[in-house]
Amino acid sequence: MARMLSREITFLGRQLEDPQILGDYYQHRAVLTKVFNLSSQSEDLTDLLPSMVKLTAHPDLCVKKACGEILAQHSSKNSEMVLLAINTLVQDCADGNPMVRGLALKTLSSLQQDSVIEHLEPAVKAGLLDKSAYVRRAAVLACIKLHQLSASAVQDGGFVHTLYDMIRDSDPIVVVNCICALDEILMDEGGVVINQKITHYILSKLQMFPTWMQIKILEILKKYKPESEDELFDMMNVMDFCLEHNSPTVMVVCLQLFLHFLEDMPHLQSEVFKRACSSIVGHLGSGNTELMYTLVELVSAAPDSVHHFCDSFQSFFCRNKEPVYLKTAKIRLLPQLVTEDNGHAIMDELALYCVDASSDVSLEAMLALGRILHTKNVFSQDCQTKFISLVQSSTPHVFSNSVKVLQDLDIKDKSFWESLILNICQHSHLISSDASKAALLFLVGEHGKNLSEAVLLLRDHVENFDEIKDRDVKIELLSATVKMFLNHPAECQSFLGQLFERATIDKDREVQYRAVFLYQMLKTSITTAKSVLFSP
Repeated sequence: MARMLSREITFLGRQLEDPQILGDYYQHRAVLTKVFNLSSQSEDLTDLLPSMVKLTAHPDLCVKKACGEILAQHSSKNSEMVLLAINTLVQDCADGNPMVRGLALKTLSSLQQDSVIEHLEPAVKAGLLDKSAYVRRAAVLACIKLHQLSASAVQDGGFVHTLYDMIRDSDPIVVVNCICALDEILMDEGGVVINQKITHYILSKLQMFPTWMQIKILEILKKYKPESEDELFDMMNVMDFCLEHNSPTVMVVCLQLFLHFLEDMPHLQSEVFKRACSSIVGHLGSGNTELMYTLVELVSAAPDSVHHFCDSFQSFFCRNKEPVYLKTAKIRLLPQLVTEDNGHAIMDELALYCVDASSDVSLEAMLALGRILHTKNVFSQDCQTKFISLVQSSTPHVFSNSVKVLQDLDIKDKSFWESLILNICQHSHLISSDASKAALLFLVGEHGKNLSEAVLLLRDHVENFDEIKDRDVKIELLSATVKMFLNHPAECQSFLGQLFERATIDKDREVQYRAVFLYQMLKTSITTAKSVLFSP
């Protein structure tokens, strides 16, 4: 295989120098295409470098570009060939055609060898002063390559000062290239420094820049701190059109910039969200999951501004094909959008997510219902009804998640807990995770004192104590059993003693300490034990 490849490369080299093929435009292009195919497969084309060097003087721009790319990729393998190519490239840098000059400068800066520096430096200086915008663009980017080869050459050669002056260039691409180049060259010093004059100049040209340049300019402007509120508001007025830009990326970056500027003025951040509300809602239906996630996180990070989106709450509902990370981000936001008018619609939607096939989505939806229950008293009864239906589910992850969430709910209604604990005891076999088992035992100990089913559940767990591996489950079992004993001593006395015997010799020290503490407390005073364990 290697021998066949070597023969093919040798044959291609002969074809590239064949006068008959050189004279045929289409045959020559076909040979170069084969060379590019080999290059894309990371094959060693060092043997073709002499041919590539000769072809750098070819009058066809496409041939020049192709040869330049091959030379750049393999220049490190043959420094002598690079020296031969440099002479042709330096001559091309002074060619009358600006396309040839710009292409030669790009190729020359791509030859990452120290021997290039002495030739590249004067070529870049000339390129920065060139009349053609295309050549100036290439020269600015070549400054980055020169800095990678020799940082001292850029500093001592005055390139940084020249690039700062060129920010006022008439060509917008040159302006952005200068800013990007300075940001890269001065990275160790914190990047490009944006002063008031530079800021106002690039803002005056902002609408002239293509979309990708506007994004870069808006990101760079985060480095600038306005000197007064009047200046800040003038800048925001200039950039205001970006909040309704066709490009969602421009809109998002502009919104982030405004929030950065108004970091110390949260009341004005709310006005920015109000201004951008229609654009955000529109882009939430774009189908771009990364964009939608970014927008949802932006809105979530500004709780004082969420109320602007309450009327558009349906835009934050999940779709079936959306990834889990986006669904959970939307669900976390929904409780903040609840009002008296849309509360029932949002809770009905969350109830659907609670039985989602994804356990993460299901858990997040239940947590959202819990937050609504705590913050919106008018919907507390509706939330309680939905939790009662969830603990009746036969789906293991739905039941387990509901038990974990119920553990943290502060509900005073005793009738709610009695009916709930009865269902929990009946479906306890569905629980498999240790966290859910610990939550179940907590709920039984806290609210199941009047249920005989709770006593039977605790007895079963005590009998299987040696099979329990998780520390939290053992500790919750101890607490729940002691609480049940204080309410039903006759039914619990036998297996409580059995539990203490096993727990006091457990391998886990914390389990031992908890068992000894509870035992000593019961032994000292039942009244004290009740006041400690049943304190509100």
